Amino acid sequence: MPDERSHSSFWKHGAALAAVAVLATACGGGGGEGDGGEGGDAPEDAVTQEPLAGEGILGMDCWEGAVNAYRFSDQDGSLLAQHSYNPSGATATEEPRQGVGRAPEGEFTVALPSCDINYEDGQDGSDSWWPLSRNQAHELAGLLIPETSQLLVTLDEQAGSAQITTIGAMSSDGTVEALLPAEEGSGFSDTLGRFSPRYSHGDGLVYYLEKTPESDEGTVKSLDPSSGDVQEVGSCTDCDRIILDPYSGRVYATNFLPVDSPEYEGSWERSVTGGREYVRHFSNREGTLVGHFYVETGTGWLWTRAGGSGAGAVSTELPTNELRPPDGWVKKIEHYEDDPESVLGARRPAFMVGEHELLLEGDNLTVVGFDPQTLELNPEPVRDLIQGGNRTNTTPILSSDGTKVLFRSTAGDGSSGWYSVPVDGGAEPTEIGAIGPEHSEVFPVRW
Repeated sequence: MPDERSHSSFWKHGAALAAVAVLATACGGGGGEGDGGEGGDAPEDAVTQEPLAGEGILGMDCWEGAVNAYRFSDQDGSLLAQHSYNPSGATATEEPRQGVGRAPEGEFTVALPSCDINYEDGQDGSDSWWPLSRNQAHELAGLLIPETSQLLVTLDEQAGSAQITTIGAMSSDGTVEALLPAEEGSGFSDTLGRFSPRYSHGDGLVYYLEKTPESDEGTVKSLDPSSGDVQEVGSCTDCDRIILDPYSGRVYATNFLPVDSPEYEGSWERSVTGGREYVRHFSNREGTLVGHFYVETGTGWLWTRAGGSGAGAVSTELPTNELRPPDGWVKKIEHYEDDPESVLGARRPAFMVGEHELLLEGDNLTVVGFDPQTLELNPEPVRDLIQGGNRTNTTPILSSDGTKVLFRSTAGDGSSGWYSVPVDGGAEPTEIGAIGPEHSEVFPVRW
């Protein structure tokens, strides 16, 4: 499916984008949710009209070039809303939903963000599997604006002879609106691109990256989609995308550098990190502890540093090829697969659940802790949120108030459901509702 990292106008790495060109003067936009029309008496027709905003579980999946968003009840797991975003029928909006929205200029293309969270093969055709950190479920919460049931996208507009890259929002009826004012381009020099938009559920702002295509320097900015107010958040170096931690609001600016990038050929950095796209990012809610986790087939390299105002609002330091950590960073090497003394074991960091506590993937949802002074990972786990059993527990996300963890649990017979458990580990998991086979690929992004 279209992948924002491959956008031809600004990405330095990746394949050509399979985007869809449309005319800004086109009208209409098709019917609801990919079936070419609205109406009908079936229950699924009714839920397509409901907004994504509201109480419940926000989820996503991807099918055949489209991104699908869902809202499930957090009381019984029933489907409350469903919206599908497919660029094949995209048209320019006539009635923007955002206060600053406008119709795209001239002919334009739409690039959907990637929401694939499946695992990929390891480097060099090995049998190992690598988690795509850019696609951790909680990182994808910033792709949707639930209040208007829109998906954030990247647009290329044609301004005279110049191609202008900007950010936009797509509705499930196929209409697209740009979120920044139209730019002028001469066609003789590179113009600033605006891309990688992420919505913050905490402050209601859209964060994005601004840079020229070939520049190493970029600027992270925020946009108030109601008023149009734009603020500079911070600068970054060697950055092609941003990740927004939905719990702390911490912004990470990084690049993709896939494992087969020529820049890694024969390098020590490739053997350690497996490519920048596999780096996991996390932060506590206060933003006072920031971390990166580099995935290797048998080793995880964990880096942490103190956050806070002195460290800046944008985390750009990625200590990849340094045998010794840069100033302010603490390095911890974890042989997590074959070392019985490993703190992480075969588990990987998911997100922070306390000021110095980190939740790990795995059936027991283990919590580990950092030393508040040294930021080193303590050798003994703090607690397991799930004490035992023979179920497979995946895709954990933190509740918006930080008190519970939502996850998918699958029994031996293949049946699965939504469950929640307190962060303090003081109770058994509570079943919310079953997950039907038609939603077997849906993963939660916000609760």
